[in-house]
Order: sequence, then structure tokens, then C-alpha cells
Amino acid sequence: MDLDVNYYINEIERAKFGDEQSTLNLLDCFNPILRKYAYLLSYDDAYADLRCEFIGLIRSFPVGNYFENNGAVIGYIQKSIFHSYIRLSKKKAVDKAATFFNELSHQQSEMMS
Repeated sequence: MDLDVNYYINEIERAKFGDEQSTLNLLDCFNPILRKYAYLLSYDDAYADLRCEFIGLIRSFPVGNYFENNGAVIGYIQKSIFHSYIRLSKKKAVDKAATFFNELSHQQSEMMS
């Protein structure tokens, strides 16, 4: 598919102003990387969480003359998705540790009583 030099910039600008079709087009374009990181996160709602993060990214995307072409936009989005993956994986690790310590504390209290 031969894309216009400003395809992603135009789609993002339309999505920012509520165009659902543009948002869906962007989700389709970046679906492989969203699925990749959802697989790596390996929890049930990881894909949905990453999609929500992606939509938030699109809504807060800096537009204007900041990006010169599709390559710059794609790089920015890929890096942002990676940062979302890192943030979610850290949150998952903290939640897992908290659950472990809560269970351990519960077992210790049962042993003492």
C-alpha cells in the first residue's frame, strides 16, 4: 500500500477530533505491535489495556509541524507503545508482589492463631 507522506499525521489529527474511523484505522495499523506486547505481558486484559493506552496516546499526540513524515510518527508511536508496555509490566510485577505478601501474611496469621 502506497501511503501519503502525511497519512499518519492526517489520521491522528482526525482521530484527535473524534473521528472513530480514523481511530480504528490507526488501531488496525498498529495492531501487530499491540498484540506483541500484550503477549509479552501475558495477563488476560493486557491487549485491552494496551489499546486504551494507545487511544490515550492518539488523543494527546503532539500535532503541527513537530513531525516531518510517517517514519517519525511511526517511531514515536512505537516508542510510546513500548513505554506503555514497560509501565504495565511494572504495575503487574508490583500487583503480583503485593498479592504474594498478602497471602504470606494471611498464612502467617493463621499459623499464629
